[in-house]
Amino acid sequence: DDGFWRDNVEKMDRNNMEVLRCLVRLLNQSSDPVVLSVACNDLAMFIKYHPRGRYIAQSLGVKTRLMQLMTSESADVRRHALNCIQVLMITHWDMVQKVN
Repeated sequence: DDGFWRDNVEKMDRNNMEVLRCLVRLLNQSSDPVVLSVACNDLAMFIKYHPRGRYIAQSLGVKTRLMQLMTSESADVRRHALNCIQVLMITHWDMVQKVN
C-alpha cells in the first residue's frame, strides 16, 4: 500500500538500516519465489518513497542480483524484479506521478 510506505519508509533508517539489509540478504540468499517476489516489491517501494532510496539501494549492490532474478523460472519473481529495476532507474518519481 502506497500510504503505508509514504508514512513509514524513513523508519527503515533505524538500526543502521537493519530492515533494508535483511531484505537484501533475502534477495541474495533465498530461493523461495514468494520470498523473492515480496523482497523485490518491498525494495522497490523503499526506493520509490525514501528520499535517498536509489542511492542507498545502489550502495548495497542490489542491481546485479535483480538482473539475475529477471531470468528466474518464476514469472512472479521476474515481474517483481523487473519492476524493481525500473523503479531503481527512474530518477524523478514526483514527475512520473504528476503525469499519471
